[in-house]
Amino acid sequence: MPRPSWLWPAVVVTVAYAAAFALLPRGGFWINDNAKFIQMEGIVRGSYADFSVP
Repeated sequence: MPRPSWLWPAVVVTVAYAAAFALLPRGGFWINDNAKFIQMEGIVRGSYADFSVP
C-alpha cells in the first residue's frame, strides 16, 4: 500500500513541535492571565518610563 504524500511532512512538523515543547521551561509563559505577565515584563524592562492603565 502506498503512503500518502502528506505523511512525511506531518511527521517532521510533529517532531519539531514536540522537541520545542520539550525544551521550553515549564513555568513562565504557560499561564492564562490575558498577557498581564508579558505587559508587566515590558514595564519593568522599560524602567517604568512609559505605560498606561486602561
